[in-house]
Amino acid sequence: MAADAAALFKAGNFAAAAAAYGSLLEGLTGKAAAVGLTNRAACHAKLGDMTAAEVDSRLAIEASPEYARAHLRLASSLPIDHDDAASAVVAAIALSAQPANDETQMLYRAIASASASSRALRLSHVEIGSITTVATTIELNAALGRDDDVIVLRPGTYQLGRCISGSLVGVGSVEVTANMFCSHALFVKRGLLQVVNVAIIGGGDGAAACCCDVGTLRLIGCRVIDYAEAGLLIAGHCTATLLSCVFQRLVSHAIEVREGASLDACDCRLEACRQGVSAYGGALSVKLQGCTIRNC
Repeated sequence: MAADAAALFKAGNFAAAAAAYGSLLEGLTGKAAAVGLTNRAACHAKLGDMTAAEVDSRLAIEASPEYARAHLRLASSLPIDHDDAASAVVAAIALSAQPANDETQMLYRAIASASASSRALRLSHVEIGSITTVATTIELNAALGRDDDVIVLRPGTYQLGRCISGSLVGVGSVEVTANMFCSHALFVKRGLLQVVNVAIIGGGDGAAACCCDVGTLRLIGCRVIDYAEAGLLIAGHCTATLLSCVFQRLVSHAIEVREGASLDACDCRLEACRQGVSAYGGALSVKLQGCTIRNC
């Protein structure tokens, strides 16, 4: 029983506690599975097996994306400079029903500091009090209006129709779409916009995402799939940085770079688009590292 596993953990018998929690997992789904997996991850961490703790934490998040303790366990299982540490810790803080305790705040500060030069989400400029979570488009627009620095998007579909900056972090299955008045689902003209783990769907008559003028766009783990236009347009004296993104089955370019713009893409996959990366008309630079382009 769960009480027996908890008693073993409290007594410091972490190996036996891990086995006990594991025996309770069979047949469990959803939050019940996430709770058991997170508890077993804690046992692994106490035993110094951070790899096993990471695996169980990720399985717990997959089972219940909004379970805050699973995100916190993942954040504490990873090196502070890991690509996924920053998004895990902000999800844990935003999704928790309780204010961050001293231990969580210390972990956040360590990860935020280490993220200053990260190729993934950067938090060095973000105060813990400016992290929030939303579940609807109305809530999202209200948070953008308050200039919250990091907005964690719960599973669902959100509509956007204006230029924005800040950071959006999706948990579970999240779609960001263009509203009826806008071509682009994501549109940045100035400042920094960071977007993590979302599917991007534009209005059908323009690129799904657009970075122009003097904006900076960072996409981490995002997807544009089966879209009737281009995936990403970068135009002007701006820069887009992509990590582990997917552009698949697009009628137009996967990525278009022009007019003084720069692209830096790492570990991205471009498949079955009319063109992969199209750079012309004064594009400043294109850097692709570890990317795959097929059937484009």
